[in-house]
Amino acid sequence: MTPQQLLIPRYEVIAPWPNCPFNIGEILIVEKWRDENYEYKYLDGNEEWQYISEKTLLECPANLRPLHWSERREIGEMPEYVKKDINGEVFKLSEITSYFKKYTFFFLPASETDYLNYINANK
Repeated sequence: MTPQQLLIPRYEVIAPWPNCPFNIGEILIVEKWRDENYEYKYLDGNEEWQYISEKTLLECPANLRPLHWSERREIGEMPEYVKKDINGEVFKLSEITSYFKKYTFFFLPASETDYLNYINANK
């Protein structure tokens, strides 16, 4: 996955709402629907597209928990490189795995280009 794909907002369903098509624990991936109503489109855990309006999303903030980009990801979904949010340092994830696990929220996904640019700028 690219860094941009990893940063697409995701939510965990933590409580149902009236006529909720999702189960507790499902992870919903947000994508904008391209019509003038700006509805959001979510992918449920069964990989079937379900639609929910932005109004419903805003009316149910206690039902959906926003996930950090790295939460509830499989190992294969994690990026090869990560960047410290605070100072822009870029690392190979494999070289800082234990540190990353403790301080996940300080990192963003990065690309190989980001890594190489960082290394070259700091020689």
